[in-house]
Amino acid sequence: MSGPVKVLIADTQPLFRVGVVSSIGSDEAFRVIGQTASGEEAMQLTALLSPDIVLIDISIFQMESISRKRSARHPLKRK
Repeated sequence: MSGPVKVLIADTQPLFRVGVVSSIGSDEAFRVIGQTASGEEAMQLTALLSPDIVLIDISIFQMESISRKRSARHPLKRK
């Protein structure tokens, strides 16, 4: 592999993402090519950007699943 390692970051916590981007960005061996707070968007960005590494908070999918279940039970209720 030539060039920097392409990294995609997915985490619901903005402050965590900022810290990781800052840490990784200071090393020339890595390049952050995207970041998101959504599991669904992480999957889309992975397909679109072809990162070498995806740093993802596994709970991001659990949280989105719970949110979808709540919306399905109460489609007219707003958050």
